Amino acid sequence: MFGPERAGRWLTSWRGHRAIGVVYNPRRERGNYVPTRMGDRYDALFLHPRTEALRPLHHEYQPGEPELETGPSGF
Repeated sequence: MFGPERAGRWLTSWRGHRAIGVVYNPRRERGNYVPTRMGDRYDALFLHPRTEALRPLHHEYQPGEPELETGPSGF
């Protein structure tokens, strides 16, 4: 937790911060970073030193009928 002072160079300096939820594409990796001041964007940070890709909990079967259109239509 940063506390009310939000002191420290790493909290106040601009840096490239990897956007959360982006799809990794090595050809566009530079576009996955946004300019950020950590102390302005977050109240706390959690570092987990080991991560791995998600695995599905169970197999999802193909639906029996097609899914309804979710995008705008009729234009």
